[in-house]
Amino acid sequence: MHAQAYALCSASNGNIIFLNWNSKTRSSDLIQVRLHSPADSKIVHTNVESKGLSLCYLNGSALFCGEKGILYIDIEGKITLRLSCMKSISILHYYL
Repeated sequence: MHAQAYALCSASNGNIIFLNWNSKTRSSDLIQVRLHSPADSKIVHTNVESKGLSLCYLNGSALFCGEKGILYIDIEGKITLRLSCMKSISILHYYL
């Protein structure tokens, strides 16, 4: 199934997420598994540039250490950007 799995984390609704190392692309894939009989797995995101071993699930998002700092992947589509909190256009460009 997933031979190079690392950085396992529990998610919501009986799911787990983990990073799976892909030696051909030298990157990781984010996999979500629904713990049911039989287990359902799906690839949430491919080519994740992460070499860290930490993974965290928070409010529908996967957070992990990447080469450029803490990165996130919105698994459930819940992340929104509140423009009223932006004090200048340069801050908006920084987050986009």
